[in-house]
Amino acid sequence: MPARTPLMNATLAAASIVAVLSGCSKAATSTDAVSSAGAASTESSASSVANASTANNAKGSDGATGNDGEGPHYDPCDKSLGPSENTGSDSVQPDNARFVPPGLANVGLNETAALRVYASTLERGSSGLALYVAVCNESQRYQCSAAMQVELYDDAGQVLGTVSNAVQSGRVFNVSESPYPISCVAPGQRGMAAITDLPSEVTFEQVKSLGYRFSVFQFDEATPLAATRVSQIEPFAAGDATVFRGTVTNDATLAVKNPVVSVFPLNAVGRPLGYATTGAAEEIPPAGTWSFETSAVAERGVAHVAYALASFPVD
Repeated sequence: MPARTPLMNATLAAASIVAVLSGCSKAATSTDAVSSAGAASTESSASSVANASTANNAKGSDGATGNDGEGPHYDPCDKSLGPSENTGSDSVQPDNARFVPPGLANVGLNETAALRVYASTLERGSSGLALYVAVCNESQRYQCSAAMQVELYDDAGQVLGTVSNAVQSGRVFNVSESPYPISCVAPGQRGMAAITDLPSEVTFEQVKSLGYRFSVFQFDEATPLAATRVSQIEPFAAGDATVFRGTVTNDATLAVKNPVVSVFPLNAVGRPLGYATTGAAEEIPPAGTWSFETSAVAERGVAHVAYALASFPVD
């Protein structure tokens, strides 16, 4: 394996360290063109760490309950919820639908990809179109540094635009091939992605189908790490919208900087209804906490999943 190149820029929503792993034998199993960068700390000498509010049990329950939000239990990899892909014939009411708008086809373009889109929302946002996506790891391997590329098609099958972002997993692991922590979607677990910068020239009415490609590094074994943890999350009314308040705790043994929180409100079947976020230029010492209030979202949902991200210096 070629010498590893440390990734010194921590602008990675899902602790994406592709530069470190690009020369490893366990290479990505999908499109090379997918961008793995996302909104996170811009500390130039830091490595990102993240953790879901469901703590550090890599293969534990990821249902929308307890610290991960209030709501019903469900298995994001349960295929009895419906087909692996929405072909555009979904006529379920939006409150319980896995794909909205119901007639929008969501199709996987990676034949060998282990990550499956099980729910999505395309909506008109305040500054253009916004897309929120939930994925499931159907394999028995860890899907790490996951990035998602989305192709938007019109009714003639022509590509309107291509966008990409990291898949947030909320869980951080050590793998033997990387000197730094890496974010992974564990077997049977879910990840979330938000894309709020779709091409401004594309209108809601033009988009007739979405195609997904995933870029990942796959590992048979990974050791979960304690990192930042979200707890005590509560939704509050903010006019006609909702904000989320809660606490981030640093479970790591090092101080972390620049915490960022992402909250995805969910419907009853785990479809993300929006994306609330916030961050601060603060340092959280080991066992320290930071209280936050997110940006506003239009829908509160019946559950939510929350992820915390921070950075720590690398020697």
